Amino acid sequence: MGLRVRQLRDFARAGLPRVARTAQSAMNHTSEEEIDQLKVPSLICRGSRDPLIRDEWARGLAQRGELD
Repeated sequence: MGLRVRQLRDFARAGLPRVARTAQSAMNHTSEEEIDQLKVPSLICRGSRDPLIRDEWARGLAQRGELD
């Protein structure tokens, strides 16, 4: 079974209201603010074919998280 089929099945099981709330929560989440507060080394990774996260954004986030 492919990933898309599994996702659709999970979405159907969760229901549209829950999926919408989860999506809204994800959109309100700001990784930049959170990484600025970290006091430990962090690893930022993204897939080379990731359609959602641009390489420039991931690199910028990694630079923000560099410890002095």
